[in-house]
Amino acid sequence: MKENNIVPFDIKKKYKGYDDLSKEDFCEVGGIVAPLFDSIYIDKYNNTIGKTKSGIEVLISKK
Repeated sequence: MKENNIVPFDIKKKYKGYDDLSKEDFCEVGGIVAPLFDSIYIDKYNNTIGKTKSGIEVLISKK
């Protein structure tokens, strides 16, 4: 049986982190500040990705 070859990639190069977002990508409600995503999806590697209004794709940590 032939094994599938998976090409590894550096996920931090493909998706941004919270530190890469601008002030406009965050909102404050009741003293809590959090990133505001227009959409959230799961990529084919089972990573949760949030997309901001400015189009930045951010890797959402599972912890």
